[in-house]
Amino acid sequence: MPTPATTTYSRQISDAVHLIELPLPLPDLRSINCYAIVDGDGVTLVDPGWYDDPSDAVIRAALAELDATPSDVTGILVTHSHWDHYTRAI
Repeated sequence: MPTPATTTYSRQISDAVHLIELPLPLPDLRSINCYAIVDGDGVTLVDPGWYDDPSDAVIRAALAELDATPSDVTGILVTHSHWDHYTRAI
């Protein structure tokens, strides 16, 4: 019997940067790219997305893949003031 595919929530971009594709609750815009920058002091999230349950589940799963939890997030950077980029930050 085949093994079920493992879902991966983050993709490594460089040594410290990981891409996390977060779902959005819109018919025309389905996801946003969030980046997790991991260093010895914690995790910084760039454009952490819209705050809702599906997005929250993905970000928690992605952080777990990086051996981190939400309490390890030490900073949030927002590239611009569109709601889909910043509402998790407030």
